[in-house]
Amino acid sequence: MNKEKLNLMPFIGTFLLIVLYICSLCYRGLLTPGEYDFALAMQQIFPVVSGTFLPKLPAALATLCTGGIIFLAAYRLKLLHPGIAAGLYLCFPPVWWLGTSATAIPVLSFLITVAVAGLFTSRKEQSIPAKAAGFLIGAAGAVGAAYLAQHVFFSWWSIFMALFPAASLACAIHLEKLDDRDLAGKRLNRLAVSIAVFLLIATGFFLLPSICRFLRISLPEMLEFFYAGKNLYLPAMALLVPLLWLYAAVRVQKSVEKIFFICFALGFVMLMLPPAIPWSKVSEIPTKATLLQMCPELLAVRRTIFADDSSASAVAYNLGLPVRRVGRGRNDLPPGELKKEIISALRDGGAAVFSDDGELDAYLPLELDCVKYTSAENCKLYLYPASVKTAGTVTKGEKMP
Repeated sequence: MNKEKLNLMPFIGTFLLIVLYICSLCYRGLLTPGEYDFALAMQQIFPVVSGTFLPKLPAALATLCTGGIIFLAAYRLKLLHPGIAAGLYLCFPPVWWLGTSATAIPVLSFLITVAVAGLFTSRKEQSIPAKAAGFLIGAAGAVGAAYLAQHVFFSWWSIFMALFPAASLACAIHLEKLDDRDLAGKRLNRLAVSIAVFLLIATGFFLLPSICRFLRISLPEMLEFFYAGKNLYLPAMALLVPLLWLYAAVRVQKSVEKIFFICFALGFVMLMLPPAIPWSKVSEIPTKATLLQMCPELLAVRRTIFADDSSASAVAYNLGLPVRRVGRGRNDLPPGELKKEIISALRDGGAAVFSDDGELDAYLPLELDCVKYTSAENCKLYLYPASVKTAGTVTKGEKMP
């Protein structure tokens, strides 16, 4: 690769990384109750927030900005190729996974990185204005991190993820030292081969259900990752095409080119897998489409909606309705009072209870008539009074005694 192309690699890599993170947001759904909690919190601040793209945007932007800070730090440390550190960080699968989710973890990690970078810059600068600017930037990051750490969405994963920027920077420095002794190439070749073996194993995992169905061998339900008849060309392409770039990484001589091809291969996998994965099977939380298919009459009548901890946020966000959370939290409705509240709600028009895996079944008023629906994710819906019929084929309703 000539010098002109090497000079363009940071710009090409930056563009590809932005495409990777933004495109991933379009396909990956909300998977956990915590992500729905974060989406609801965003909706309270910005009422226009809806769907699955906007709630994940803060995490993606914070992760990309953290990569930018790593690049500036590597440039400040006079590394020969400062983009390597940022590329290693942004192409690390756990960073990408958290950076494309609806969570505050990457935001807190970004603020911690700003605090560390600002204070480090302030310590190294010689002029007073530069020291003051670095200190103010670091203080702003520290204050923001402290405020967010006190928030209800704080997670210890934020502290763990905040170590990754320093680790990627240290790894880039280590690779440059190895390159000075002509040892980096061998290490990167082993890494490329290891990734290739992992991709081949993952391909076999994706093909396993189809092979078992062809041989008429029973397979545990947890391994039935894809529906019967689901096209496998997208996951196969996502896992097998990157082998070409891994082969190129082994063949080229310069370590910076090897790292570029390895990061490109990993980025391709992370870009192509989200459209190929059936997220409805990955997550056990029913989506908006599933909820409405489950019972189209749910929104036809004014009802008081109750839900357990696992499904309350998802139901509130997907349906855009107020939901009374039933649980043992400080602001939750105690499960022992659910029966009384349902009877009270029936005087005002009706009630609906969402029970994930039957968590609230033992607290329902069995003496009242209701209709029970069960989604494909095993989330149960109880409608009071029993005035609806069975809906569709993906869910079923049955009259309770």
